[in-house]
Amino acid sequence: ELQSANTLLGAKRFQEALKHAHAAHEHAPQLPQTNKMLAMLYAATGNLTESLKYQRKVIEVQPNNHDERRSLAWMLATAPNAADRDPKMAISIAENLCQISQHRNHYFLDTLAVAYAADGQFAKAVEVMNKAIQVGMQNNDANHVNAMQQRLKLFQQNQPYVHHTGAGQ
Repeated sequence: ELQSANTLLGAKRFQEALKHAHAAHEHAPQLPQTNKMLAMLYAATGNLTESLKYQRKVIEVQPNNHDERRSLAWMLATAPNAADRDPKMAISIAENLCQISQHRNHYFLDTLAVAYAADGQFAKAVEVMNKAIQVGMQNNDANHVNAMQQRLKLFQQNQPYVHHTGAGQ
């Protein structure tokens, strides 16, 4: 069922994929892959409330999975619906990830900057985003650096970044 859901996700047949993913989830509700698939599918269909629910389940089962924690923080900071946003929780998660990585992971720094902006802390967002861009350039990640530079412009204008098309960057 999960493999079918993944194939259908690739084909952008989200509603069919959701049926298969839910069937897989019924058989193995604690399996991180089924929860992650449901989180991705709900995000792809624009249902961030459900997506967040399943993303949190992934974290419950894999609390030390830093990429999944970053994904949750990103969703909490950038959700289009204000009711789904929790900037303070996003900041808490992202600050912890930045400490763990000794501020050397530009994805974690980017997420922290976005979370600060979502909380209205634009000066901090600009400071952290500048660091994220610097680290991203050191890591030769030109595509991500470009995206971060676009977000930096928003923060410099005291505007948060709101993600409109899915979960994650």
